[in-house]
Amino acid sequence: MKTVVNVALGFSLLSSNKQGKCRTFNYAKFWSSSLLQAIAAKSIASLGEEFDPEELFICGLLANIGQLALASLFPEQYEAILTKIGFQPLDEPDGSRHVRKFMEKDSFQIDSSELTLELFLDWGLPAHYALAAGYYDDLDNGELGTGRTKHIAEILYTAQQISTICMDSTAAQEQLSTIEKVAKKAGVNETVFWSLFDSIITQWYDWGEIFEIETSQCPSYGSAMGNKT
Repeated sequence: MKTVVNVALGFSLLSSNKQGKCRTFNYAKFWSSSLLQAIAAKSIASLGEEFDPEELFICGLLANIGQLALASLFPEQYEAILTKIGFQPLDEPDGSRHVRKFMEKDSFQIDSSELTLELFLDWGLPAHYALAAGYYDDLDNGELGTGRTKHIAEILYTAQQISTICMDSTAAQEQLSTIEKVAKKAGVNETVFWSLFDSIITQWYDWGEIFEIETSQCPSYGSAMGNKT
């Protein structure tokens, strides 16, 4: 019953928040990448028996909900933050996320990851899921511990990296090779990852059509790796 309620919560938030007042917040891209992260998290969880795949789907779908919440609560202030980030030269792939979280903290006394954690707890989701969703992009954070919560965070991080590659529509060999190593830490071996990646893309297209969420063309694993498979 809890899983059903949580799934309903996730889809309710998706269907009622496809657009909003924050002009620089890309709502379509937010939900497209969130859906992709959800499918990837569920797919990885399905490889074992430790976690309920449906629960990992909801964790992936709502893992970045703090960003949507801030954009909804403070559209003008959040618009200003995103505008400033857009004009800053960033030396690392994750640079924009670090800068954004710093600006969020400075403006609202809480960043989007912390808000995600608090929302999970407020909705009655288990603490280990809340912590994993709040800190999955900081796997060295002591709050994750070394057990179940850390493993969930590793799955969410791997799912997020897969989402990032597919949203760029230019999956390169170097990127996929890096993701393979990340996925291995989450319990996905290289051979399984090949077919898993393509399955995630296919499901993304199918779910996107059902929920009227934009998807972009992402190359198959084999074509991106020069038909390595």
